[in-house]
Amino acid sequence: MPLKEALKWFALPSAIGVVLLLGAVIIDLGHDEWGWTYPVWLRLIVFLVGELGVAIIIATLLGIVFESFLRQRALQDIVRASVGYLLPKSIRGEMAWLSNLSLIRTNYEHRFTLQPYDEGSVTVKECQEYDIENVSAAKQPYSLHVSIDEFHHKTKKSEIICVGYRRGSLKKEFCGSDLKDRVRDDGWALTFDYKLDDLAPGEKVSVWSEFTQTKQRSDQIGTVLIQATENPRILVEVPDDLSYAIGVQHRENLIQMMQHNYRLIGTVLPYQSISLRWWPKIFEKVVGGKKAGTNP
Repeated sequence: MPLKEALKWFALPSAIGVVLLLGAVIIDLGHDEWGWTYPVWLRLIVFLVGELGVAIIIATLLGIVFESFLRQRALQDIVRASVGYLLPKSIRGEMAWLSNLSLIRTNYEHRFTLQPYDEGSVTVKECQEYDIENVSAAKQPYSLHVSIDEFHHKTKKSEIICVGYRRGSLKKEFCGSDLKDRVRDDGWALTFDYKLDDLAPGEKVSVWSEFTQTKQRSDQIGTVLIQATENPRILVEVPDDLSYAIGVQHRENLIQMMQHNYRLIGTVLPYQSISLRWWPKIFEKVVGGKKAGTNP
C-alpha cells in the first residue's frame, strides 16, 4: 500500500488515539494543577484511557510503516525467492531484473512517414508519443533520451527535430537552437539527453519526439525501446510505389486496426525493438497468387 493510501487508512485510528490521550491529559492536569476532585476509580479510568490513546497512536504509526514499506519489501523478497527457486539458474537473473522494472511506457504511438527524396533514397520521419509512469513505490530517475543514426547521405543529414515533455501543468519543448545545443554529434549518431527530477511513485509524464533520417528505397529502420512499452501502436505512411513490413520482437502478432494502423496487444520488454522494412513494389514476387512479404 502506498504511503498516501496508508495515511488515509489510518487517519481515523490516529484521531481517536490523539483525542483519548488529550482527554486524559486535560483531566489529569485538572486534578494536579486546578484542584479538581474525583474518586479513585475515575482516576483509574482516566489513566487507562490515556494509556489506550498512547497504544493506539503507536499501533497506528507501526501500521503505517508496515503497510507502506515493510509489507511491500516482504512481498518483493517473496516473489524474487520463488522465481529464483522455480526457474533454471540460467534465467533467474533475467527474471529478477524484470521483477525490478519500475518505469513503463503507456499510450505509446510511433508514426513512420516515408517520402521520396531523390532517385535512390527516401526520408524517414519518425514521431513518438507516450506516457512514462513510475509503477514502483519509490522515486525513480528518468531522462529524456533520443538517439538516431547518421548515414552520411551526400546532401541530407539525419536530424532530431523536436523533443518535449509535459509534467503536470509544466510543458517544455526543445526545438531549433535550444535543441541543437543539447544534441551530441558522434559522427555516426546523434544523441539527445535531458535529465528530469526523479519521478514520484505513481507519477506520469507525457513525452514526444520527432526526427528524420535518409535511407535507401529498399532499406529498413529500427527503434530499440529502453523501457517496457504497453500495447504499442504503429502507424505507417509510404509512397504508393513502396511496400513494407513491420517487425516487433514479441511473441504476439500485430493486429491491424485499419489501413496502415497497427497495435500489439502485449508489453514489449526493455531493449526489444520495433522495425520497419520497405522495398519498391517492382521487386515483389507473386507466390501462390499473393505477393510475398507484404503487409495485409
